[in-house]
Amino acid sequence: PGSCTSGRYPQHRPSCWAQAHCVSCRVAARLTHFTVLPFHPPMIDIHCHMLPGIDDGPEGVDESIEMARLAVANGITEIVVTPHIHAGRYENTRESVAWSTQQFQQCLLDHDVALRLRMAAEIRIGPELMTMVGGQQVPWLGSLDGYQLVLLEFPHSHIPVGSDKLVNWCLQRKVRPVIAHPERNKDVIRNLEKITPF
Repeated sequence: PGSCTSGRYPQHRPSCWAQAHCVSCRVAARLTHFTVLPFHPPMIDIHCHMLPGIDDGPEGVDESIEMARLAVANGITEIVVTPHIHAGRYENTRESVAWSTQQFQQCLLDHDVALRLRMAAEIRIGPELMTMVGGQQVPWLGSLDGYQLVLLEFPHSHIPVGSDKLVNWCLQRKVRPVIAHPERNKDVIRNLEKITPF
């Protein structure tokens, strides 16, 4: 927008980054000043537990900042943070994830870490997903071909009975699950065809 210097960022002047009046434009300003090494092509990470203190990711903000710096050093320019939403264990919500993402993005700006954040969530498969979809409370991973994308997690131990029916229920509502790390699931390890229905 025009209030954010119309996309024209002064060269090599960190004091000018603050002139951008929205967080995303300030991040973009810093990205224009960051040189990625030739052997690290710019990348977007779409599944990352980086927000401090809300799931099994980093416990504190210092660890989160160090993770962010390592990501940038390896050519990552944008991360979709995907904290767990797991009933009875990680009671995160779309609103709480959005708030945590905004707070950590500001923290990265304050520490001169040129990393843009987007928010989604890794949702444990279960009937709660139906409630979330119906109540429009899913932090979507994105959209593609007319479908909303949700990052869906199976337990590591097995594929729960009825998972295929829940996935079909989602597909009928133009929601496409993206299965997180299926290679960790013991049913899939024992028999690769177990993942075929998904």
